[in-house]
Amino acid sequence: MAWLRFVLLASMLLHGACADWFLLFPRRARYTPRAATRHLIAFEGGRLEAFSWPAPCPCALHRGHRRRRRGRDRRCCAGRRAKPQLYLLEFTGNAGLAQYGSSFAPALWPLAVEVWRVNYPGFGNSSKPYGLRRIGPAARAAFDALAQVAGSTPIVVAGNSMGCLAALHLAARRDVAGVVVANVPPLRELMLQRYGFIFALPFALQVPLDIDAHINARRTRGAPALFFTAQRDRLVPPGFQREVFEDYRGPRRRIVVRGAGHNSRLYRDRHRFDSGVRWLVARLRSSARR
Repeated sequence: MAWLRFVLLASMLLHGACADWFLLFPRRARYTPRAATRHLIAFEGGRLEAFSWPAPCPCALHRGHRRRRRGRDRRCCAGRRAKPQLYLLEFTGNAGLAQYGSSFAPALWPLAVEVWRVNYPGFGNSSKPYGLRRIGPAARAAFDALAQVAGSTPIVVAGNSMGCLAALHLAARRDVAGVVVANVPPLRELMLQRYGFIFALPFALQVPLDIDAHINARRTRGAPALFFTAQRDRLVPPGFQREVFEDYRGPRRRIVVRGAGHNSRLYRDRHRFDSGVRWLVARLRSSARR
């Protein structure tokens, strides 16, 4: 076994802190999307960049909305905003930007949702450096900043792919109202299975424990959680996602999006998407009555 120890040591010295380079693909951008508001959040001597999209016009929550917009009264939504009934704090994948639209189609939810999306350190116009170890602290800073704005309005944390790790990190450390995740990746297990023990172990050991999907799922504080799984996900096979789902401590529901790949739209199976969202909203309303 001496040769194995030598190979592992040499591999770790060779790779150094390459897990950040291997797993994160930071992109820089300096624009604000139309209808969005840009926020700068103080973080470790620098800033985090976030964008918010206001809750839709109240008429958008009713069935006649589309008909009115296509008919004569095309100004029914002009300048009107609903008071948020829910805040959705969303984290992107490992190559995404907060400027992109939400992965969770808030306009299809049966209540007024204001979305906040966060750029990780080193992404967008957030301060450098980037790194796996900064994801957890950045998520906490973003949540605490939004909590000051939200007041008593519930906050649901959400994440797609790598963003699931930030969402579960918060679910284990903050009093979130709910959790929505899509294609959650248990990084250590994925790397070891895909690239082999000898090559991947040095990378796997560099994944911080505070964003370990299994550990955080077991430590959650009982918030209801909605898990979306793409049926044909080749990047994060459904079996790995199911194991995280089974570890989650709290009310949970899993929606398998039929025929979907890792980057497919979650609402391509509209019936199942609506069913999952209604379940989560019912849980949130039940908790609010207590």
